[in-house]
Amino acid sequence: MHAIEARNLWFRYEGEWVIRGVSWVVEPSRAVGLIGRSGSGKTTLLRILAGARRPSRGSVFIMGMDPRKARGILAYVPQNPSHSFYMPTALEEVMDSLIGIKGLSKRDAATAAMNILNAFGLGEYAGENPFNLSWGEQRRLSLAVVAAYGPRVILLDEPSTGLSYRDKEWVAALLNGLDSTMVIATHDVDFLLLMGVDEAVELENGVLEPLSCGRLVSRSEVYMVLRTAELPEPVRCSSAVPWGDPLRRP
Repeated sequence: MHAIEARNLWFRYEGEWVIRGVSWVVEPSRAVGLIGRSGSGKTTLLRILAGARRPSRGSVFIMGMDPRKARGILAYVPQNPSHSFYMPTALEEVMDSLIGIKGLSKRDAATAAMNILNAFGLGEYAGENPFNLSWGEQRRLSLAVVAAYGPRVILLDEPSTGLSYRDKEWVAALLNGLDSTMVIATHDVDFLLLMGVDEAVELENGVLEPLSCGRLVSRSEVYMVLRTAELPEPVRCSSAVPWGDPLRRP
């Protein structure tokens, strides 16, 4: 059974076709990067896959079922993590998932939630209002909430936006620790490389096309800097250390 299956998806927005005949399959436990310029329709496609928006034509299946009926199996993580918070403390955010989806008692949920927060480096913020956390901490909390109930499919919209490199490393490591199928919509190719995604696709003019590893790497900012940088000529050690210098060996 495919983790995600999209069949001939079309979506029109303000008279324009944003999604054009997208058919796509993602297999279980695969991490897939979805790239595209700003406004290319990445978020729209994710929301269609999540069941939050109906396609004009076509159909979507998550683990063989309608995404709107996939509660507990499917998770959608929006670009702004605070959009998914509504409990007064970080601990209660995680507890809510454990009680509502996993069916744990309040006592067991509190213990499990604290363990999860500690694993995500958020234990000291258990009693904090989520809106008082830094952007990076909010991102980690949004992932902790998802990890609490272990969905089989996770759709992430720009998970690295606004993060420092250290926080990107945190998030990439946390995501890689989840045994879930993931689609990561982002313009941050370096984050996808940091995650080591299994494959990548590009959405352009409403059409989805596969990206080879080489083409993905060529979109990396690091690659572009190295390709255009004026690097110094290599210097032989014998030239760098003059005769008579005590560091130079005969």
